[in-house]
Amino acid sequence: MVPRIHQGSFAAARPILFIGFKTSSLGRWITESGGGWVVPPEDLHALRHAIKEALDPNERRVRSQRAAAYASSHFDRAKNVAAFETSITMPISEAQDEKNTRNPDNPEFKSYSLESTKNRLTLASTKLVQHETEARLRFRRPGA
Repeated sequence: MVPRIHQGSFAAARPILFIGFKTSSLGRWITESGGGWVVPPEDLHALRHAIKEALDPNERRVRSQRAAAYASSHFDRAKNVAAFETSITMPISEAQDEKNTRNPDNPEFKSYSLESTKNRLTLASTKLVQHETEARLRFRRPGA
């Protein structure tokens, strides 16, 4: 499954019932946020229990709120673009061995112009907005 779909579900305050492992990235998101249910594969008892909880409107509301809160704190576009900008503008010397990155003759040395960095940020931001829009359309609440 594509993580961005689940990010859209969380952003739309939709709790997720996931059949998979708690140690997977999605399993960790759901467990950490409380924004849904993680059911181990082939555990019918756990699946029945999760479905029973999911049918309770109060439980769904609580998990929906948790999912939305997690999405706003972890999948916020402005925060993620700033983190991305930091990662691509960070001097390579901070990310690699000092002697390899300070020497421009070293093939491992990489340098990006400010214009190149701005172009990559613009492209990344545009793609992020497209994904957000797709998620909103896909997970639009009935009557919204």
